[in-house]
Amino acid sequence: MLGTDFHDKELVDHVNIFSFRLFCNAEYDQHGVQQYRTWQYNDESSLLIVLKLCRTSCLCFIMSCESSDPIAQSPSPPPELKFKLPTTSDFDSELYGWSSDEIQSKLPTDILLITANDHEFNACYSYMKHVQRGVCKKLGYVYFGQFGDQNDPKVRVALMKCWQGPAAALIAVKNAAEILNPKVVLFVGICASMKPTKAKLGDVVISAKLATYDDKKIKENGTVEHRGTKANVSRNMARLILNAADGWKPPLKDQNSLNVAVHRDAVMLSGSDSVDSLDIRQKLAKHFPDALGLEMEGAGLLAAAYDIGMEWAVVKAVSDFADGSKEKTKHWQPFSSAMAASVVYNMFKYPVVLEDWPHHKPNDVEAIPTTSRNDTKIGQLDQNTEYKAKRPRTTQLEKL
Repeated sequence: MLGTDFHDKELVDHVNIFSFRLFCNAEYDQHGVQQYRTWQYNDESSLLIVLKLCRTSCLCFIMSCESSDPIAQSPSPPPELKFKLPTTSDFDSELYGWSSDEIQSKLPTDILLITANDHEFNACYSYMKHVQRGVCKKLGYVYFGQFGDQNDPKVRVALMKCWQGPAAALIAVKNAAEILNPKVVLFVGICASMKPTKAKLGDVVISAKLATYDDKKIKENGTVEHRGTKANVSRNMARLILNAADGWKPPLKDQNSLNVAVHRDAVMLSGSDSVDSLDIRQKLAKHFPDALGLEMEGAGLLAAAYDIGMEWAVVKAVSDFADGSKEKTKHWQPFSSAMAASVVYNMFKYPVVLEDWPHHKPNDVEAIPTTSRNDTKIGQLDQNTEYKAKRPRTTQLEKL
């Protein structure tokens, strides 16, 4: 059971997704144990009436409804997009060899997008123009296209898939950076929300900071001490994501159908587990109270980017709450992938954005900002921060 002081709007937004029980403080019994009166509501108007009645005299608790009613337990479907997402059957264009002129003319690329499931890939593909695909022994299939105006797109984009998890992500990033020489590498797609009332289904979470939870010490008494890392996003991306939502409109058929937020100053939590347990999510939240998103590939991206010295970020939208309901929200995955891809396109659609960013070159490590124990805001990353044009040491990652 989660105890929280919710505002009316947050309750209404959440009730639109799930049915909840409202527990209000009633009285203490003869043993001093608090007793609760319990009501269950499936509609927002009834819930708001009760909330207004008890707001000044009680603490409200929210928990997932255990009703057997499938409608009460299922989230509402996502609103309709303004375009139809492609599917794997649409990717049947001619396949070129890596040494062909068609592929070599696409190198080096400006942006490398990496995805870990089909919905993420399909959403990114939908924003690329003039797409051609090639195959490389070390990378597999790579799709090349452009961002920008339909008649004159100038931002080169490469799109590829990797397996889920940090290990696969690390290998994919290092191999692709060596061959494609991008200016920035992004993992784009879906994540879970660590704070469902703040980051709702469809909301976009950008990794202003990325924390990892896999490294931990298990003590003799069974308690866990997390020893992961927490790092600011790379320098140029830190500046860019401040304006990630400028001029952005979610790709909705009806702009009034959903209020989609872009969380730009967020901590993304990353590790090797596919979490779909409220108990596990709460334990992670206890150790990482500032984490907003939860995903699996960012830890590998962070390790690779710091090793080779690259610009990087994770841009993902919420498709579940890591609370055991992932199967019920899986129909949000295409929608949320489209939200994340649309924000990436909004950031990079103008060629001038990347004009002065250098292409990555093997053995050419770019300047990477050191991190500190202070909770530095992204707007302060290049202030009082030392940049060294050499391979960063582990001390440049913040130890939790």
